[in-house]
Amino acid sequence: MAISLASTLLATALNLAFPLLIQIVIDEGLIGADRSYLALVAVLAIVLAVFRSISLFGQQYFAQYTAIGVRFDLRNEFYQ
Repeated sequence: MAISLASTLLATALNLAFPLLIQIVIDEGLIGADRSYLALVAVLAIVLAVFRSISLFGQQYFAQYTAIGVRFDLRNEFYQ
C-alpha cells in the first residue's frame, strides 16, 4: 500500500512538472530564441514522460494489488 501511495505522489509531482516545463520552453526557448536550450528541454520532456508513465503504471498495478488483497480478505472473513 505504501508503494501505491508513493507511486501516486510521484505521478502527481510529475504531472505538475509539465506546466512548469512548458513555461520554461516559452520563456527561455521561444522568446530567447535559444535552439540548443529548446532541444535540451525537449529531451527533458521525453524523460519526464517516460518516468511519468512508469509511475502511473506502478500506481495502477499496486492499487489493483491492494484491492485484490482486500477482496480476498473480505471473502475469507465472510465465508468462515
